[in-house]
Amino acid sequence: MDIHKEAMKTERMDTRARQDQIVEAALAIVGAQGVRAMTIERVARLVGLAPSALYRHFASKADLLMAVLNRISGEFSQALDKARTEPDALSALHGLLMGLIRNVLEHQSIPRILFSDEIDHAFPKQKERLLFTIRFFLENLAEIIRSGQGNGIIRPELDPVDIALAFVGTFQSTALMYHLNNGRFDMIHQADKNFRLFCLAVENEHSQKKDRRPHEMA
Repeated sequence: MDIHKEAMKTERMDTRARQDQIVEAALAIVGAQGVRAMTIERVARLVGLAPSALYRHFASKADLLMAVLNRISGEFSQALDKARTEPDALSALHGLLMGLIRNVLEHQSIPRILFSDEIDHAFPKQKERLLFTIRFFLENLAEIIRSGQGNGIIRPELDPVDIALAFVGTFQSTALMYHLNNGRFDMIHQADKNFRLFCLAVENEHSQKKDRRPHEMA
C-alpha cells in the first residue's frame, strides 16, 4: 500500500477503535520509512484526520510511539502464550520463532523500532519501555527453557538465560538482515538454518529428535 496515496476512511468510531486505527497508521509509516518519519501530521493525514483531532488521542509523538511499543509488546505476549500450548520446550521455541518472523513480515516496523537510533537517543521513556519488553520476553523464554531442562529435552548444564539470549540471536540476526536489505531477504530460510544450529547446541542428546523447521509451521 502506498501510504501517501491511500488514506483510511474517517467514519465515526469510538475512542478505542480510533486509537487502534491511529496506531496501525503509525506502524505503517514506521514500517515504510522509519521512526523519524512518523510525525503527528503524517499519521493524521493517513487516517484522514486533522492533526488537531489526532492530538485529542495522543498529545505528542512520544505518546503515540509509546502506544506503538505497547502494541508490539502485546503481540510478543500473544506469541509467548501461543508457544506455551506446544507439547515440549523446543517445539514451543520453534513456534515462537515462527510467530516472531510472521510479525516482522506483517509489520516491517518491528525491526525498524528494534534498531532505531531515534528511540535510543531522543525518547528515553520509550527506550525504557522497549527494554522492559525485551527483558520480559527473555524472562519468559528462560521459563520455557527451564521446563525443557526439567523434562530432559534441553541440556540441564546450560544456563537458561544464556540459552534465551542465544535463541533471541536466531531471530535478531535474521530480522537485521531483513531490515538492512529492505525486505529482500528470505527470513524463513535463514530462520530454518538458525534454529537447526540452535537445536544442535542446546538439545539433550538423549531426547527424541524432531524435525522442527520453521517453514513447516502453520
